[in-house]
Amino acid sequence: MLVTELKELISEQVEKGFRDNLNLGKAFKESDIYNKWFEMSKIKPNKLLLGSEDTREFNTGTGKSYKALFGISKDKELYDGGFDSLDDFLMAVKNRLISPDNRLKDLSEGVGAEGGFLLLPELFEAQLMDLNLSEEIIRPRCKVYGIPRAKGNSISIPTYEDVSHETGIAGVRAYWTAEKGALTESTPTLRKIFMSAEKLTCLCDISNELIEDSFIPISEMVGYLFKAVIGYKFDEVAIGGTGAGQPLGFRNSPAVITIAKENGQDADTIIYENLVNMFSRLPVNSYLKKNTIWISSVSNIPQLMQIGIKLGTAGVHIPVFKEETGKYYMLGKECLFSEHASLLGEEGNLMLVDLSQYALAIKAGIRIESSIHDKFTTDMSTFRAVIRFDGTPLINSALTLADGSTTVSPYIQLGIV
Repeated sequence: MLVTELKELISEQVEKGFRDNLNLGKAFKESDIYNKWFEMSKIKPNKLLLGSEDTREFNTGTGKSYKALFGISKDKELYDGGFDSLDDFLMAVKNRLISPDNRLKDLSEGVGAEGGFLLLPELFEAQLMDLNLSEEIIRPRCKVYGIPRAKGNSISIPTYEDVSHETGIAGVRAYWTAEKGALTESTPTLRKIFMSAEKLTCLCDISNELIEDSFIPISEMVGYLFKAVIGYKFDEVAIGGTGAGQPLGFRNSPAVITIAKENGQDADTIIYENLVNMFSRLPVNSYLKKNTIWISSVSNIPQLMQIGIKLGTAGVHIPVFKEETGKYYMLGKECLFSEHASLLGEEGNLMLVDLSQYALAIKAGIRIESSIHDKFTTDMSTFRAVIRFDGTPLINSALTLADGSTTVSPYIQLGIV
């Protein structure tokens, strides 16, 4: 056999083997074995997160935007319901009974005697939710879970119970074990946090003449007010919510630590020792987190401006409350001001909180309703917005450190002074 003939034979066999492998691969991919393996290899949701039959699957992302919260692709265009703007939608809702708009049919959840019951289109719901983020305190810094439309109104979050580090962490103990030595059993202490969205209703009465004559779009009046109120309520209940028919705030958590005033401290004052005592009661892993912030009453500002450290006999004063690039800091942590903090001298006028240990669950689907009946005699229209959400501290007990005596918590507040 000539060399050229041998090369041709080898090439033919290699090509035949390649075709056979392709056919075999195709046959394998069409087989039951491959299909079963492929199905088993799919990533499945953690069943612990799904809870009971009443608890539906939820989405959460690393961001806090509407799309990230409800697992919507960044590139996907949000549904606008066929409306040009939020103003266009609100006017259609207002005039629904007088001049029905066919675009509202797809958004209707039912028809009431006093007006429409409509889900706000995704695009405009996202605008209301996202525009407020930068102005809020809690939502940008806490854990936020999104409950998509048609996925129920509750979620379960698995977590652990970490009460003391004297013998282990969350019930898990570690031992040095010799070769062939007997192992010591330990059981982690787990618990489930159940969150069920509570209903927040916002009402706004507005003159029909103002709507008709104003150069400002109705969306900038009503829409702005609803946006502001929703953000206001997120912060209010996360800080001081009672948990009865509303979210539970961290100030009412059994894990909150209240720092007493110093002996001989004057009433209605804040001194350097108060700040140090509060700072020293944070968990170790909270010190470096950006989520850990001071929340202060505006009434504290004159006191905070005067707090400082004196150095040397000359009495050089180094302020503790500092401004850097438009933000205020104390002991390296950002200080934000909220009207939901108590007045100077009252318990809770100053708080130090690791907000990564607080969670919100927000139900998608803000409902917009309108009525002319209630205020008919005064020629006014009533707009109503309904949003559902829940909130809860993720920690339910202060933690005792390994020394057996020091207790720490992600929720610290200054007591009565």
